[in-house]
Amino acid sequence: MAVLQKIRNRAGVAIIIFVGVALFLFVIDQDTIIRWFNKSDMSLAKINGKKVEFPEYNDIEYKWNNFFAMQGQRIEQDQLRNLVWEEILQKHLMSKYFEEIGLALSVDEFYELYNGESAPPEYFQLITPQILKLKYANMVAKGFYQPSKFAELEYLENNNSYDIEFIMLAYKNIDNESVKFSEEDLKAYYNEHQHMFMNKKRYREVDYVVYNIIPSAEDSLQAVEKIKSKYDRHISGGLVPTVSEKNLSEMDLLQMGLPENFFNEEVGYLSQILFNNGSYFFSELSEINYVPDSVRASHILIRPNENFTWEDCQAKADSLLALIKAGTEFELIAMTNSEDGTAERGGDLDWFTYGMMVPEFNDACFYGKTGDLLTVKTDFGVHILKITDQTSPKKRVSLTSVYEEVKFSELTVNNYFTEASHFASENTTGKQFDEAIRKEQLVNYTARLRDLDDKIGQTEGARELVRWAFDDKTKEGDVSVVYNFTDKFIIAKLKGIYEVGPMPFDLVKERIEPKVIDNKKAEKYLADLEKDLSNKMDLNSIAEKYGIEVASANAVSFGAGYIPSLGFEPNVNAVASVLDTNVLSKPFKGNNGVFVVKVVNKTTAPSKTDFSDEQNQAMINFMSRLYNQDQQIDYILEALIQKAKIEDYRYRYF
Repeated sequence: MAVLQKIRNRAGVAIIIFVGVALFLFVIDQDTIIRWFNKSDMSLAKINGKKVEFPEYNDIEYKWNNFFAMQGQRIEQDQLRNLVWEEILQKHLMSKYFEEIGLALSVDEFYELYNGESAPPEYFQLITPQILKLKYANMVAKGFYQPSKFAELEYLENNNSYDIEFIMLAYKNIDNESVKFSEEDLKAYYNEHQHMFMNKKRYREVDYVVYNIIPSAEDSLQAVEKIKSKYDRHISGGLVPTVSEKNLSEMDLLQMGLPENFFNEEVGYLSQILFNNGSYFFSELSEINYVPDSVRASHILIRPNENFTWEDCQAKADSLLALIKAGTEFELIAMTNSEDGTAERGGDLDWFTYGMMVPEFNDACFYGKTGDLLTVKTDFGVHILKITDQTSPKKRVSLTSVYEEVKFSELTVNNYFTEASHFASENTTGKQFDEAIRKEQLVNYTARLRDLDDKIGQTEGARELVRWAFDDKTKEGDVSVVYNFTDKFIIAKLKGIYEVGPMPFDLVKERIEPKVIDNKKAEKYLADLEKDLSNKMDLNSIAEKYGIEVASANAVSFGAGYIPSLGFEPNVNAVASVLDTNVLSKPFKGNNGVFVVKVVNKTTAPSKTDFSDEQNQAMINFMSRLYNQDQQIDYILEALIQKAKIEDYRYRYF
């Protein structure tokens, strides 16, 4: 089986040729293969022309693993890889930059920052870059200064306000179909606005076909025979693995595929063999209860620790329970003894429905009755539980069910593999791939892949396919081999290669068209309004000509940018701030149309000469952004990354 899996992943026309290679790959570990195939180049990346070798990655990964082990923490592999990569970037970009500007951290400073406590060398090495970033942030923050004149200008921009009247000729009032534009218009816009269409990370676009492995009729018959055998054994009292399902309503049973009458049968009633959601099954009604839909309860949690055993927890809980039963208020005991967040509200958990709590706690609440006071042990500790209220009980049943999933057999897998292999071997070029999809009426899926992605579409475990897409030898139009997943086979075609930088014109053409269309509409409106103004028409006359009304907005300021009646129209704010009262502006473009504006009233900001408050606030705002821990990497390291020339080869290894 394992050998066949390897053969499938490298299938082509001459499958047998690859048997020896597949056996060899099966017994050799991945690291050895990487070392052999990359013996001449073990580069993980190139940063500003300098190679970063893969062993460096291994060393840093080893350090981080040790660090988390010492902390008693676990970390996901993807998170660990990102952490190692960030340290590599810090080392080759940030650390070098810090060296250039003379920024460093001594051991004494490190210990001082941690109140003189000693730390392992590995901890010092891992934490130092973080402290240097903080030190750099301090340096930048203290170097920021808001001049008084700038503070005054900002004060005026925010506090001078204007009441305006205006007309807007909206772009939406001209039908898009009536606007003529050329390919040259689109390309001109693209050339002038390439900054709007930049790829910060490279990706590959692929088309792919999927052969989903569906169990055959023979597979279904095998499942039927197995469930029949289990059914007979169950009737005769034989031991059959079962699944218990509790607290089910009539609707739950119907969704499972059980007949309508099942809910009203007696305990011990056994269904026929049924089929639902890919499995054959039968169920026995094992219990009938009357259970509330919701419960309100309070609890006091006693947690164990290194110095306080489970037995100690139970003893303390029993002692507190005795006090409560003797008349001490539950809420008071909870506030002074409970070890979770409900203590401050007297242990109240509010209302909750069935299944929201851990099983032991849940069952005590829903199968007990209002007023019950007892102890319950869960993974969290020992609880003193008080059921304070319940909704009216409703009938619920418990089932004991036996399932047999319909699984595809090896023969079925091989049949689908043969079909997929035939497609791959007959359609080895992009043109053939596209034509075959059309001719065979297959679904053509499209995906954008980043170099470290692990899935294609919603299918996990696609690293091998992603590596193929990013391989330097893979060109646009190339078609892949058959890739084997748990329940499907996939063949992909490399549709496009997109590197860091401006996105290709053809890829953003559709996004540009609405912008060009609006510009064309604006040109027409601007020309028409220029004529109207040259004919000495006022706002009311212009509005009447175009069948619109003169609109107004109050308290418009330059600093706001947003106008409640218009939305985000910064050009309106800007024009209003420089117009004299009762003077019509020239027509100008906005986000949603072309405007003519008149200021009817100005409110001047209160006069003042001391702008120290504004200066201080500007500096506080700057520092608050800078000291945001999540953003420090963006502001400092990300800036260096954008400036650097980085060739990332991690996709070769992971």
